[in-house]
Amino acid sequence: MRAGAAATLDLLYEEAGEREPSAFPDERLKLLFVCAHPAIDPASRTPLMLQCVLGLDAARIGAAFLVPAATMGQRLVRAKAKIRDAGIGFQTPEATDLPDRLEAVLAAIYAAYGTSWDAVPGSDGATGLAAEALYLARLVAGVLPNQPEALGLLALILYCEARAGARRDAAGGFVPLAAQNPALWSRDGLIEAEAALTQAARFGTLGRFQIEAAIQSFHVQKKAPRLRSADSTSRAL
Repeated sequence: MRAGAAATLDLLYEEAGEREPSAFPDERLKLLFVCAHPAIDPASRTPLMLQCVLGLDAARIGAAFLVPAATMGQRLVRAKAKIRDAGIGFQTPEATDLPDRLEAVLAAIYAAYGTSWDAVPGSDGATGLAAEALYLARLVAGVLPNQPEALGLLALILYCEARAGARRDAAGGFVPLAAQNPALWSRDGLIEAEAALTQAARFGTLGRFQIEAAIQSFHVQKKAPRLRSADSTSRAL
């Protein structure tokens, strides 16, 4: 973890006045929700999480948000200065606070996943953040099983990761979905994705990640209908 990120995390802990274990199953997940504090500018929450919790530098964060690295660096500096100067009281959020902070946390996890999308297999960090994002998405869905968007994000990442083995050709170039070999897709991953999206659909409240996952489900079922689970998400939606 970079020195600046570590210093910011120390500040969060100092303001919180706590280092006791919490109910969160993973320290990183707890810190994501801490960084989603409502006193932080909404535009800075996700970048702050990506740097302080997941260790990305300003250049990679800026690329994820399509802004220059210098601009993103300034945004992060301002956010940290506000935390320091305003003496914002950071504490591990109560369970009742988690739904209000969930959107920012999901956005950070998805942005982290997106930073691995262009990596060529075999290169440094090609799958690291993808695996980390999937791990965190599973944790969030486990902590908040009644939040359909948490399930939607889990389903979306699972659909994408299930096709990872067919996404690149031998030269490292992207293979369009229509040209991919479904035999290279992960059946287990697709079934898990379908199950998560079906569970989310039962709440009857659509959101961004559920819609994107439903689009992925449609394309998968159109390309390889035998890979879908018995409890089809398309029927649930």
